[in-house]
Amino acid sequence: MTKKEIQLTIGIPTAGRTEKLISCISSIHNNYSSKNIKIIIINNVIKDVPDSIKLLDNVQIIKPQKTLSPAASRKLIGDNTETTYLLYIDEDMTVSPNSVNRLLDFMNNNRDISVASGVLIEDKREFPIAYHFGFGKKRDTIGVWKEPIYKCMLVSADLDYYQTDFAHPPFILRTSILKNVSFDSNFNWGTELFDFFLQCYHKRIKTAALADVVFYHHPGVYHDETFKTKNLDNNRLGKQYFKQKWGFEIVPPVSYRFSDILRMRIKTKFDKIINKII
Repeated sequence: MTKKEIQLTIGIPTAGRTEKLISCISSIHNNYSSKNIKIIIINNVIKDVPDSIKLLDNVQIIKPQKTLSPAASRKLIGDNTETTYLLYIDEDMTVSPNSVNRLLDFMNNNRDISVASGVLIEDKREFPIAYHFGFGKKRDTIGVWKEPIYKCMLVSADLDYYQTDFAHPPFILRTSILKNVSFDSNFNWGTELFDFFLQCYHKRIKTAALADVVFYHHPGVYHDETFKTKNLDNNRLGKQYFKQKWGFEIVPPVSYRFSDILRMRIKTKFDKIINKII
């Protein structure tokens, strides 16, 4: 099979959760009808990738000399992708039947769209399917935020897809846009997706969300030290760097209720306590 025949690369940053990676790879092979793909895995831990994955013909494993952040891992995947399309998916996610095929068909049939995503489900909870950016100013501070869009909004409006500003993984993109936008390796944990899609927004790169494309999230404990180990500090530093880079401060959506903000603050305090225990 020549490189020209391969249309899709699937990029997976991994951080040592072998069982999650195996499930992710298995779901791709079991639910994507074509084997005409290339899979790039960024192995960010000392432990080796299991033979059941290494021996697959269409898998390329890149072992960096040092542990990379999610942003740096996604950038490295993009730098090593030669196909027309690239699907980013995390190691703790799986695909459903026809989800990858549906995204690929959608991109082939909608040339004006450069990024597309679907619904992400964790247990019985659905994440927002996408977001719009909001901008505002309070005294001397320019704020930017994400207004969530939910699947039910698309379904009730009987929309095949919805054009939006921001999507979370898994999402597919045309690799041609990576000449104009890229993941910024200065972000260690968090905010890198905000930065990436704000680049797309300013470059007028169109993003769409599809209500009939489903992926699953299976969170679990990290067995090795990763950038998530100090996620609160890394996220805080990421927001500081974001403000220096863009001149905007990331703020909560205007649609947040008081109860949402209170719950978020309680969760932040709880995370700090857990991190001290760890």
